[in-house]
Amino acid sequence: MSHSILRKSKLLRISSKDRLNPTNENRYDFEVGLDDYFLHQVKKVVVKSIIIPNTSYNITDKNNKLIIDYNGVIKLIALQTGQYTSFELEDAIITAFALIGVTLTIAENQYTKVYELTFDQVTSIISITNSLNTYGQLGTLHRVLGLDVLDTNDTPSGLTYTAPHLRDLSGLKKVYIGSNTLGNTTSLISSDKTKRNIFTEVDIEAKWGYIEHRVIDDLNNIDEHTYYAPKDISVIDISLYDQNLEPLDLNGHEFELVLKIFGD
Repeated sequence: MSHSILRKSKLLRISSKDRLNPTNENRYDFEVGLDDYFLHQVKKVVVKSIIIPNTSYNITDKNNKLIIDYNGVIKLIALQTGQYTSFELEDAIITAFALIGVTLTIAENQYTKVYELTFDQVTSIISITNSLNTYGQLGTLHRVLGLDVLDTNDTPSGLTYTAPHLRDLSGLKKVYIGSNTLGNTTSLISSDKTKRNIFTEVDIEAKWGYIEHRVIDDLNNIDEHTYYAPKDISVIDISLYDQNLEPLDLNGHEFELVLKIFGD
């Protein structure tokens, strides 16, 4: 029986280097084309190994903006994307606000280690929904700082904000690999009502600047997909998402996925 299975299986390597649409703005949302008769009658796909460099910044264009109502005047900062330490982030925020006339100090509570932000004028931090609807900018930097912002028009204002949560500069924690071709009907449904056709997921344990190399044991593999009828996977779409289901940017670095495919 085992020899029969081996004769009907092949390894399939997918690299982002081989994408069919190399000029696509998002190089981590792509298709690969494969010329092999075996791929026209596939019954099962098993994930064998994944190589993903942890090169996604902890401050990206998805979380680099902070929008405030500063004594009745709307002020916006957008930090340069990059990999920040806590000290570098504090300095960048204070400097960015100083350039637009806002005096801000950031301190760490000596007991709870949360941030305390103090402005020299009465200030409201604009909520995510209102910032997008009113100002055309999505301000989510407060999440990195550990701040909660009410999603209403009456966001509390004051001179000092004490963050209820610890700051989070940990960056990439998980990668979801989406594929309409491979995922079939396996979808991820998030509590925020986001839906993605996710084929598999990878916890990122490698530090920033290092490579996450995950090898999956044949005997303990839960990342396998069996199709009800033979399926043509000669053209495969791949999309990478971070832990927030935002499109992933590895800053030009490539990733690789190895599958074991079984024929009819």
